[in-house]
Amino acid sequence: MIWPDIPAEVWAAFIAVFGTVGGTWFGGWLNRKQASEMAKTMVGLERERYARERLWDAKRISYTEIVGLSQAFLRSAASIISEREDNDIDYCEFYSSDWFIQLKNENLQSYRDLIKLCDDTRLIQSEDFAETISRLKDDVYAFDTPEAVRDFESEQDYLHERSVRFARSAERTHDALLSIALSEMKSA
Repeated sequence: MIWPDIPAEVWAAFIAVFGTVGGTWFGGWLNRKQASEMAKTMVGLERERYARERLWDAKRISYTEIVGLSQAFLRSAASIISEREDNDIDYCEFYSSDWFIQLKNENLQSYRDLIKLCDDTRLIQSEDFAETISRLKDDVYAFDTPEAVRDFESEQDYLHERSVRFARSAERTHDALLSIALSEMKSA
C-alpha cells in the first residue's frame, strides 16, 4: 500500500495545506454568514427608521391641518360674539336674525370639519391630542342637548350662552392642540 510509505513530513505538510485551505474556507463562510445577518439587521433598522419618519410626516401634516381647523373653529365661534358686541346689536334681535343663523351654521360646519379630520386621523394622534379633542366633543355635546335649553328663560339667552361657551371651548381646544403639537414636534 502507498499510504504507509509516505514520510511523516509529507503528511504534516499535506494536513497543514488542507487545514489552511479548510480554515480559510470555514472562516469565509462564517464571515459571510455574519455579514448577511448584519445586513438583515441593518435593513430592519432602516425599515423601522423609514416607517417612523413616514409616520411622523403624516402626524405633522395631520396636526398642522387640525390646528388650522381648530383656528377656523375658534374664529367662527368668536365672530358670533364679536358681531353682536362690535355692532351693538340688540340681544334678542341678533339671536333671531338670519345673520346669526349664517354665523352659527359656519361655526357648526367648522366644528364638523375639525371633528371629521380628527376622527379620520385618530390612529396617528398622541393620547394627549386625542384627549383634547374628546374634551371639545364633550363640551359641545353637553351644551347642545334639550336639557341644556330648559335651563334658560328664552331661546336667545340659551343661544348667547351657547355661543360664549363654544368660543371658550374653541379657544381652550386650539391653545391645547397647538401646545401639544409644538411640544411633540420639538421632541421628535
